[in-house]
Amino acid sequence: LFRSIVVFRNDIGTTFNTPGRYTISVLETTNRACPGKMQTASLLVNSKPVPGFQAPSFAVCPQLPRSSLVAISNSPGGSYNWIVTGGAVVAGQGSPGVQINWEPDANKTLALQQTSGKGCLSDTVRGLIVEDKTALTMNLVTVDQAEESKVQLSFEASSAANNPNGLEVWAARGAGGFNQIATLDKVANTYTDAANNTSTETNRYYIANTNLCGFRLSSKVHSTILLDANASETAETSSLTWTRYVNFRDSVESYGILRKADAEADFSPYAPNPTVSAETFSFSTKNGGDAFKQCYRIAAKAKGSNLVSLSNSSCIDFANKLVYYNVVTPNGDTQNDFIFVKNLSLYPTNKVVVFNRWGKKVWEATNYKNDFEPRDFESGTYFYHFDVKGQPTRTGWFEVAK
Repeated sequence: LFRSIVVFRNDIGTTFNTPGRYTISVLETTNRACPGKMQTASLLVNSKPVPGFQAPSFAVCPQLPRSSLVAISNSPGGSYNWIVTGGAVVAGQGSPGVQINWEPDANKTLALQQTSGKGCLSDTVRGLIVEDKTALTMNLVTVDQAEESKVQLSFEASSAANNPNGLEVWAARGAGGFNQIATLDKVANTYTDAANNTSTETNRYYIANTNLCGFRLSSKVHSTILLDANASETAETSSLTWTRYVNFRDSVESYGILRKADAEADFSPYAPNPTVSAETFSFSTKNGGDAFKQCYRIAAKAKGSNLVSLSNSSCIDFANKLVYYNVVTPNGDTQNDFIFVKNLSLYPTNKVVVFNRWGKKVWEATNYKNDFEPRDFESGTYFYHFDVKGQPTRTGWFEVAK
């Protein structure tokens, strides 16, 4: 190769863009324009190394804080300078293979320079780091408010932009094992499971995923609440037991008791005991006379949020037969002061007629509410006819004692 360079100095500088062997000739001329003898030398220009990376990109995940990287080059040998931010080279600096420990929350960059065995320095090349910080959270599992055969799930996959895979929904029925029931896009955050068993057993759920580094991720397991209600006709009590809700992000704050009685359309907080503590899983109260049919649900409230998980509904029945008392003492001591029929409030459509012992009508009322105190009645025996809608007419007697 020949390159002509004309200068009028004792030293020169030039750039060779193409590697190869060059001939350099120097001719000295005196200040009187007398030429000297041409001097010739041969020059070898070596190739500039061009390093690269064995893989086009590098995956970094919290579960894999150390990366093992390998460089490749058109000029093997020499030394390699690994330039890292957001981490540290812990082994292999200077060689084509290194190990890097990455800092969890730092911005990460990677660059590489190679100096060949001939002393030639490469351009700086940069590596592509792909970081996957996917974290899976199950926020809520609840029996559906309107369709109790279904279970609603709420969840999230945060920091999943670089995650290449979808979300898996896993469920376990009762005491059975887990099975995958759905695959969803990674941006999904809700799922409805047609469980069809919410009144007989619990259902457990979690979401799972495989991240960019090949690690299996999963959320915590959340479980539906199973409620069982029982009635005691004799004791007139409603008794509830339910299963614990586990793994709210900040635990359960309390359990709410909801009730719907007879023809009521919606559940509402049960008064006077609308909530119990987070460590209470049963409740019993004497309220059989409130309604013929009482349905209950439990509502687990998450601490520090508005998340609420509903149980199944469980219903109980009370016969609530009418019981007629036959002693009245209208003396103002609040004991047996009124003509009283137990459970009468559940039979609002009624009519009562009272006769004295000679058969004379002395009092009557329509839609009686256990609110008549016979202060003006003389002591003695009285007779009544009680007509209640849907019930046979009742004829009986009561004694007024003063």
